[in-house]
Amino acid sequence: MMKMSWDDETAYIAQKWAENCVTSHESPGLKRTIPGRFGLGQNLFWGSGKYTWSDAIQSWYDEISDFTFNGQNVFSKIGHYTQIVWADSIKLGCGYAQCNSARTHFYVCNYGPAGNIGDTSKPYKQGTPCQDCPGNCANKLCDCDKVCLNGGTLDLSACTCSCKSGYSGPDCSLNCATKTDPGYCGTQYPPSYCVTYSNVPSDCPHMCKICPNGGVAITGSSDGKGVINFDLTGTGSGITSSSTIETSEPVTVPSRSTSPGKTDISPSATAVTEKITPSTSESPGDEVSKSSSVLMCNILIWSSIAIATMLSIL
Repeated sequence: MMKMSWDDETAYIAQKWAENCVTSHESPGLKRTIPGRFGLGQNLFWGSGKYTWSDAIQSWYDEISDFTFNGQNVFSKIGHYTQIVWADSIKLGCGYAQCNSARTHFYVCNYGPAGNIGDTSKPYKQGTPCQDCPGNCANKLCDCDKVCLNGGTLDLSACTCSCKSGYSGPDCSLNCATKTDPGYCGTQYPPSYCVTYSNVPSDCPHMCKICPNGGVAITGSSDGKGVINFDLTGTGSGITSSSTIETSEPVTVPSRSTSPGKTDISPSATAVTEKITPSTSESPGDEVSKSSSVLMCNILIWSSIAIATMLSIL
C-alpha cells in the first residue's frame, strides 16, 4: 500500500466545494478532476451538532465493520472506508466550512487518484507489507514520493511511471505543445463527456479546453497560487439535515460504443469518479466558512488520524 500525503491543489478543490454548502458531490468530470494530473474521489460529512474532523474521519473508517476483503459487500455501507484505504489513492486534500448561518459543519475530503473504481471489494492487495516495494518502504508503506499523472501506471519496485500514449516524462506530464487529441475526441467522446468522466479531460485536453491553457504539466493558474482556479460556485441552499453522510453509487465502466449514463446520488454511499474506456485498440451555498487558522488546525488533526488509520489497516 502506498503512503498517503497531503496535496495543496487537491485541498483547494475540496475547500471550494465545501464553501458552496451543497451537500452532494459535484460532477465527477472537470470539477472533480485536476487537469494534467488525476481525477478525485470524495467523501462528505455534515451535521448540525458539534462535529469535528475526528468525528467525520471516524465515521468513514468505522465502515470497516461492514467490509470483507474480496467478499460480497454492500457498497453503500463500505464506500467511505474503501476510498480511505484505496491503495492507489496517495494524495489527500480536505476542506471545511460552516453553513446554514454557521449551524452546520460541512467536511469534504478529496483523494487522488480517485479510488472506488472497479472492484471495491479489493481496495488494496493482501500480503506482506512492502512486498512490492522492498527498496522504497517506510513504516510498512510503499513510499517512493511519486505520482503518475494522466492515468500513468506506477511500478512500485522501480518507482517509475509507465505512461499512456501522448504523455511523457518521469511523471507522464501533459505537454500541450505537442499533444493532439485522438480521433475519437469530438466523435465517440462528445464534449459533454468532459464533465461526466474523469479520464476524458486528460484523453481529450483540446476538446475539453485544458489546452492551450498551460504548458507542460498543467497545474497552475493566473491566481498565482499554483492551483487551477475552477468556477466551483454553487447555487445550493442552506443545509438542514442533522447528521448525514453523502456519497454516490459505484460505477460500471462503459465502452465507447455504449451510452454512458449518469450515476445517481445515494444517501448512503461514497463518491467514485466515473471513467469511460475506449472499445477499440486505439490507445485512446453561500455561507460563512471558518478562518484559515481553524482550517489548518483541523488539517493537522486529520493528518494525525490519517497516519494512524493507514497504520491500523496493516
